Amino acid sequence: MHYDEYVKGPTASVMADLVAHSNGDMKHGFDRSNLVLNLYFLESGVSRIRITPNYHDPNSASRVRPTYDAEVLNVEEMVGASDVKEVPCSDWMKGMVSPHSEDSCTVFQYAGDRFGLMLLSEPYMEIHLFDLETQQQLMSVNSDSLLYFEQGQDFQLVNDQDVDVQRKLTVEEDGVSNDDRHGGKKIVGYWEDGLAIYEDGSREEKRVEIEDAFLNGNKYTDGMFEENFHEHVDSKPFGPASVGVDIVFPNSSHLYGLPEHASSTQLKTTLGDGAEYKEPYRLYNLDVFEYELDETMALYGAIPLIVSHTAKSTVGAFWFNPTETFVDVVDLNDSANSGPNGMKSTW
Repeated sequence: MHYDEYVKGPTASVMADLVAHSNGDMKHGFDRSNLVLNLYFLESGVSRIRITPNYHDPNSASRVRPTYDAEVLNVEEMVGASDVKEVPCSDWMKGMVSPHSEDSCTVFQYAGDRFGLMLLSEPYMEIHLFDLETQQQLMSVNSDSLLYFEQGQDFQLVNDQDVDVQRKLTVEEDGVSNDDRHGGKKIVGYWEDGLAIYEDGSREEKRVEIEDAFLNGNKYTDGMFEENFHEHVDSKPFGPASVGVDIVFPNSSHLYGLPEHASSTQLKTTLGDGAEYKEPYRLYNLDVFEYELDETMALYGAIPLIVSHTAKSTVGAFWFNPTETFVDVVDLNDSANSGPNGMKSTW
């Protein structure tokens, strides 16, 4: 466990190692190093969850790029709570969450004893936020165990293992693939998702391609360390990296936020029975000419903030990650759902 020197503002109240589970191994370039969890509690009632690679691990140091808070956060307003204390898990809390064992459950009380954050450590990490005055569960993080953290890859390590990068399509000099996916139509432009716009006003349909990645056979899908878009080349010296998690708002029926999209103020569902959209909300900064209405496609700015509002409480989650992000919204209030009611978002 090490102090995170890249964080500005209050000191973490909780520091712990997260044991990484992966089907890969280092001989194929995958990093199974532990992650570092830091919890911060602010006087305002905000709690911050920060998960990073271990910046001090010599095995992963060459593939780690630290993030710096000072350039983007107003640390002067981030006043740490001075009354953080560890308390036992209450029976009413356990009735809502059902921890697997007493030893795996820890609650941190803060902000004038108004809020309690429950940390479950077994069999995997879960975090639950409670309003202690009204005895309400406000939010759950990783309750569906969807936390995913893909760390950077080492190109030299992968290259030394004779990893065969296979390309499925051979692109000719004129930009048309051998399977002629455009059907001979003349291309006059491209949408923000990379699909072609044709002279006759139609557009290219999104194709679903299944690419097999046989880790034990030393085969990788294309695009690990370099991607090409027409004449543009996007190099990724640290390889692919991604993060994801599920955030649930119990007893909620409405979610808002995730600007900017040409859609309704209340977020529509993207998964589940009766989903209103077929694609997740995309967060990406770009300028779109003649954008489509009632769509989840990215538009201009991207603010990764999602808010739940009910008659009893308002609570939000800010995803502090500047990279391209896709967010699915699921309504758990369906009568067919056997679990707790609420609204779920997966990032």
